[in-house]
Amino acid sequence: MKKYIIPFILLFIALGGYAQTGRPVRGVVADSTGVTIPGAVVRLTSPLDTLNGVTDINGVFTFGSVKAQQFSLTIKSIGYQGLQRKYTFAPNTTSSNIGIVKLKGESKMLGVVQISDVNAIKVTVDTTEYKASAYPVRANATAE
Repeated sequence: MKKYIIPFILLFIALGGYAQTGRPVRGVVADSTGVTIPGAVVRLTSPLDTLNGVTDINGVFTFGSVKAQQFSLTIKSIGYQGLQRKYTFAPNTTSSNIGIVKLKGESKMLGVVQISDVNAIKVTVDTTEYKASAYPVRANATAE
């Protein structure tokens, strides 16, 4: 039994090294003024991988094991324009730091809001008044 322990340990070490064939990809998402953006959604797509992530409190995203040499990053965040860029690894690199990716701000103006009705209920100290015209009913409906 003891003679099988060493071959099993060597087998697990070899399989663990084989499983980690990808390269880590790291970057920072910031706005046009350089302030980092936490919570931005980052998606890495390639023919071999599709990975999703979110930036941390410092705007940093990390993908642990990217197998493809060419990939595309799509970054989206509320209040900013989405961004899509393509990147290519050099064949002999072991990791990639993309650096700072800047997003442009985006604002949307809401339309005009019109208040067309008033409160149907008025509560005073000892009474509650209901405005009957605020409740639509069918024509010729009974008072029940």
